[in-house]
Amino acid sequence: MKGKLKHVLITAVLLFSCKPSIYLHSNINSMGGLDMDGGIYISNFENYSIVEKDFRAKFNLELQNREYLIVDNLLKSKYYLIINFIEYFSYKNNPSKSKKNIKIMIALTDSKYFKISLKDILKNGHSIWDCKVDLSYIEYLEHQDIIIKTIVNKFLTMSSGKTLLI
Repeated sequence: MKGKLKHVLITAVLLFSCKPSIYLHSNINSMGGLDMDGGIYISNFENYSIVEKDFRAKFNLELQNREYLIVDNLLKSKYYLIINFIEYFSYKNNPSKSKKNIKIMIALTDSKYFKISLKDILKNGHSIWDCKVDLSYIEYLEHQDIIIKTIVNKFLTMSSGKTLLI
């Protein structure tokens, strides 16, 4: 019996360690519920890269599929969802070993804070919900649809740690 349990545990560890995963941390800063009729405007900056624009469009669609009201005009929204991609390299001192990584930072806030930067919204506690995802750029490109669905599944919840992409 102990031998079978040991083999099952080893097999489970090997299977799950081979699956792609991301580090995801989401946090709720407001205990009040979200007004479902308020409307959410998702940031759409002119300097967004094609990758960010694609993420925004897919994220928008996933939220709509979950019956959140997404609006195309900031003035008609009650909430503002800011999305920011930060690209960085893993080894600053040794570029030859370095690989490109990406940090996706998302914050949902009241639309009255639209002029404030994401950094200041997070620092001053103005976010209703925020999420940070850290992964390699290649993993993002390979699994972006699953990553977006995973983030939307964590929308307005608290979560921290490695999340399997299955």
